[in-house]
Amino acid sequence: MNSDIQSFSSFRYNRIYTSNDKEGIHMNINQIIERDPEKLSGIPVFYGTRVPIKNLFDCLEAGENLDEFLDQFPTVSRQQASGVLEIYREWLLTQHETAA
Repeated sequence: MNSDIQSFSSFRYNRIYTSNDKEGIHMNINQIIERDPEKLSGIPVFYGTRVPIKNLFDCLEAGENLDEFLDQFPTVSRQQASGVLEIYREWLLTQHETAA
């Protein structure tokens, strides 16, 4: 397993994240990302769904915005999608600071 993937999987595992939504909802990473060998062979998915996290990044890479992604995957909440983006942003910034 790639060391970056290992470090991400243990990154602030129990920390509470705040999404950027107007309600200011706090979510734990366990309410955002789920890895279950019984769901899609353990591919990370949005908690409570069968929607792979990768789909969010694929949509954004294709030029779609967050609303378009949410329209395509109605089982994913805005708070979950925003939470994933925040988690990856913080992880990338942490990795950059560690490398510097």
